[in-house]
Amino acid sequence: MKRVLGTPAPYSYKTVRGWIYHAVCKKIVEKTKSKLYLEGLMNGSKLYTSLLIDKRDTLEKIIEEYDVSKHLNPQILDKLIKETETLYSFLALQAASRLDRILSRISKLDLESIISKITSVDVERIVNGQLLGLSSELKIDMFADKRIVIEIKTGDIRDFHKYAVTGYALAIESDLDIPIDYGIVSYIHVRNDYVKIRNKIYFIGDELRREFLEIRDEAFNIIHRGLDPGKPSSCPEYCVYYGVCR
Repeated sequence: MKRVLGTPAPYSYKTVRGWIYHAVCKKIVEKTKSKLYLEGLMNGSKLYTSLLIDKRDTLEKIIEEYDVSKHLNPQILDKLIKETETLYSFLALQAASRLDRILSRISKLDLESIISKITSVDVERIVNGQLLGLSSELKIDMFADKRIVIEIKTGDIRDFHKYAVTGYALAIESDLDIPIDYGIVSYIHVRNDYVKIRNKIYFIGDELRREFLEIRDEAFNIIHRGLDPGKPSSCPEYCVYYGVCR
């Protein structure tokens, strides 16, 4: 639909929510680093307070950057804003808690070392996937400890999500020559002012790698030859193209 017929995927609430949740996760990591660099070493309570001071302004900029009001009606937008406020506060508290745990375990308070421990992930790391026939600018949600790929999902758990972290792992290996054996799909949901996170860990072994390459080859064949694979006997309603095909 997208690559052969040129039909863009329709925007939905889940699509926009995914954009915003990803942006909030990225922003908390960035702001935690900048707060510690600019304001110096502090305890977790002070970091949490400092992050909350910026919450409203940060979220307003994210909502504006993604032009959310263009895609959602005011009532749904208000719902999303409340969810992102809850998520921002939750992640800020997690960052503050990690800082206090680190401070309680070490005797030498070295700022650079502490920052590297509290934010030990690369956010939206860009790698070149061309050797795999993928994009030259693949953007990985999180790359932890230089050996674990993390993909953030804001919808329901789907078995095929494991192929996303597998593809990213193969791209990192081809681009950076770093072996990657594990991937994590992290599902984030906000319900009734509570944040729920469920992590599914995958060992990226030979079988999973082979399955990914087979799916990639099938997709290449469809795109390059313009083939129509036809509709399945039943389509899942979560598919963004469900309303288009049906």
